[in-house]
Amino acid sequence: MKIVSIAASLFIVSISSVNAASLFVSTGGAGLSCSQTDPCGSIQSAVNIAGPNDVIHVSDGTFKENVDIRGPEKAGLKIKGSGNTIIESAGGLPGACGPCPNVAADIIFDLRTAGVSISDLTISHPASTSMKRELGVFARPPAANVSINNVSFHRTRTDEPVQPGSRGVFVFLAPGFEVKHSTFTGNYEDAVHIPSSSSDISHNTIIDAPRVAIVIIQEPGGTPAEDNIIKGNTIKGTGDDGIQIQGDNNIVKDNTIENSVGAGIKLCGEISGDCVMPGDGTSGELAIASENIVKGNTLIGNGENNEVIDNGMENIVK
Repeated sequence: MKIVSIAASLFIVSISSVNAASLFVSTGGAGLSCSQTDPCGSIQSAVNIAGPNDVIHVSDGTFKENVDIRGPEKAGLKIKGSGNTIIESAGGLPGACGPCPNVAADIIFDLRTAGVSISDLTISHPASTSMKRELGVFARPPAANVSINNVSFHRTRTDEPVQPGSRGVFVFLAPGFEVKHSTFTGNYEDAVHIPSSSSDISHNTIIDAPRVAIVIIQEPGGTPAEDNIIKGNTIKGTGDDGIQIQGDNNIVKDNTIENSVGAGIKLCGEISGDCVMPGDGTSGELAIASENIVKGNTLIGNGENNEVIDNGMENIVK
């Protein structure tokens, strides 16, 4: 019986691989099939016809659009740039940001399906005075196990950030999220904002985030923020803390954090105004960081005595 089970599993994997299609997008494309000889002109066109585990190859050039990926039929979809692919916001998708009611949102990739991966491209919010919340990648239920690899995020706006704020990556209750080998520049208020669990945020470079580079936070209602890994990131010049933790059982290790106005790393407690408020200050209370492990980090020239600030409980700081 065990041999039959293994054989059946291999057969299913084989069939899945065979059924996955390659789709192609080009700045000069006008096709409907998104084939290599007849490419589509937009990523959304390819997403609309894609099936599970399909791969969308995006050529060099600038694509001005906002991409909506949802539905179980899009599970496992892969979007691969050429390395010189730029996705620039076209002003946002219709509707508002799910967990932030009454706030219009400009989301470049809105992910509501599992297993999506995005790699080898640039996400850009250009200079704007639109009063919208700008999100580079937004993952929300039922998204899970999303992967972001080798993606550059850049935002430039000419007005002050509006509440509840902009994010390069915003992961709302989408466990298993992965952000690796990516770069964040410009003025996204927080580069990576994670009210979720079991994420891996590793080997990224974050420069000049106006507020916090990486936030692990429990949102109102007690949503968990635990078992996340923040490892090997380079963070420079944040307007507040480099890394903030409001969850439990997270690992923060081997990061290099320089010249943050606040602490390099802060484990939050109940001190009002000391950390990012859940719900962006509209409701909720700060969650006490507990049983986190912080070790092997390099802190250079940060505020608050250039130390790891531990206002939580039962954390291990080495």
